[in-house]
Amino acid sequence: MVEICVLTYNNGVGIVTDAILLKDLIYNNISEQVDFKFVGEQNLETADVGIWIQNYDINLLNLFKKNIFFINEEWAGINELSNLHLFDYVVCKSNYAKKLLAPYCNAICLPFISKDYYSPSIKQNHSTLHFAGRSIQKNTELILKQSHQITLIDPYSLHSPPNHFVHINKYQTQEELQVILNTHNIHLCTSLYESWGHYLYEGLSTGNEIICSDIPTFTENLDPDLVQFVPTKINLDYTYSFDKQNQSGGFPIRQSFHIEQQHLKDIIDNFKPIGKNEERRKLFKNIIDKNSDKLVEFFKNL
Repeated sequence: MVEICVLTYNNGVGIVTDAILLKDLIYNNISEQVDFKFVGEQNLETADVGIWIQNYDINLLNLFKKNIFFINEEWAGINELSNLHLFDYVVCKSNYAKKLLAPYCNAICLPFISKDYYSPSIKQNHSTLHFAGRSIQKNTELILKQSHQITLIDPYSLHSPPNHFVHINKYQTQEELQVILNTHNIHLCTSLYESWGHYLYEGLSTGNEIICSDIPTFTENLDPDLVQFVPTKINLDYTYSFDKQNQSGGFPIRQSFHIEQQHLKDIIDNFKPIGKNEERRKLFKNIIDKNSDKLVEFFKNL
């Protein structure tokens, strides 16, 4: 049986979710000899396959017969890009990203998976949700300018929202998060960029309305008859942390998709439903089932 090790750094957020989802998928479908390790915190042993999530340690690649890198391309620095050729496969989650990375490595496209948070027993309210989390790419700067009442999930207290916002600035358990995702019938997912975007797909799993930026990974996977895309333009605005961080060009392939403030305001203030909840639930399940099958097929054929 193939021995597989899933590796990442313990940032406590999205990339740990990626690692756990992959580990569980492999264990349930491919090999029970799959381990999950935090690099730098746990001893690593040799294995047939090393699967690296977002970051890697070049000095440890020789522990594995094959190395696979699941990249979040917006966080790929100059040094990281120069080493991508050392991997057998660099996995992107969109065809757009695959084109960006093709000059650097053996890039392949495998769209990802997310958790299902749907609970039919939780009553839905007419309320609007934005999940800022720890990320600087969620376009929260623009959300904070909205006059509509919005629930802001900000567990790290990174933002100071206006008084008409509902500010949730403490860590949410899985149970608490499930309640929040199901009760809010409108989810604002207006990221400047995402390689995948768990918060959108977790919201979609509840069947609730999605308002999202028309960034590539969303447009490649979502049905415009069931979610509301907001037009964007690739631009730089150094009042945004995501852009300012890249002012010196340290992330060469990072791109920012900006939304016009008035356009988003008009959509929120004059919101009109699109599609049905059960159709969005079906869309989510179809995306996850299809992507799970592709991931399993890839790992079985290594």
